[in-house]
Amino acid sequence: MVEGHDGKGWRGQADLAEMKWRRGAWDDAADDVRRAVGELSGLTDIIGVAWYQLGEIQLRAGHLEAAEETFGTAHENGKMPIPGWAHLYLVRGDAQGAVELLSDALQPGTLGPLARARLLPTWIDAQMALGELQVAKEAVAELEETCKLTNSRAFDAATGRAKGVLALGD
Repeated sequence: MVEGHDGKGWRGQADLAEMKWRRGAWDDAADDVRRAVGELSGLTDIIGVAWYQLGEIQLRAGHLEAAEETFGTAHENGKMPIPGWAHLYLVRGDAQGAVELLSDALQPGTLGPLARARLLPTWIDAQMALGELQVAKEAVAELEETCKLTNSRAFDAATGRAKGVLALGD
């Protein structure tokens, strides 16, 4: 760990890495996260989040085995790796496994609306894969309501994509 590093700068590094991987610069984003992981060793309340983000990058880049291993490391370091693990299940064709991973977290009263909104796109994809159109419609409606509250481009994009998935399945 960098001497005197308290982990407070990680949030900014994480946001920058996420912007990079969402734009397709997976290698750059992964390098940023790996550097941060090295700096954060010993800060267990933060290190799991860093490992999770690296797993997301690996997943998006198509490195499924590496993503699975990294999500496991995130979990070992205190970060429940969802929706990433659930998304990995979907990519591998196991929609039921994805639903099982997400169902506990999505129980009413478990998470606030923003945390739920981060899980809903994967939940919607899994429900559509299982042919559960009504469950998916309810989740799209919830995501749309949260999007209206946040005025977030990311949630707006997720909502638009979810509506498209729903329209294709309908």
